Amino acid sequence: MRTTEIRLRCVPWGMVSIHRDRSDLVLTYRNRPKAEQLAAMSRGRIKLVDERLLYLRLREGEDDPVRMYRLLRRLLPVPASASPQVAAASPG
Repeated sequence: MRTTEIRLRCVPWGMVSIHRDRSDLVLTYRNRPKAEQLAAMSRGRIKLVDERLLYLRLREGEDDPVRMYRLLRRLLPVPASASPQVAAASPG
């Protein structure tokens, strides 16, 4: 259920994948303006590194699956214009 929610939260931001590379979460994007907006909203947590990748450096203790889920929920907000499926998958 959590994985599905995160996938749905990625869609409005143009993110097509997330994977882990050591102490980073790597987000692949297709929409640069949305990626730039997401990076700006993260207050320095998410870095735009090239024409398709964003990096999120995990802090100590954030490698726990529950903490990563909460972190991604916070950093991938559901836009007001998102589809009803995205909003329904978000438990608050």
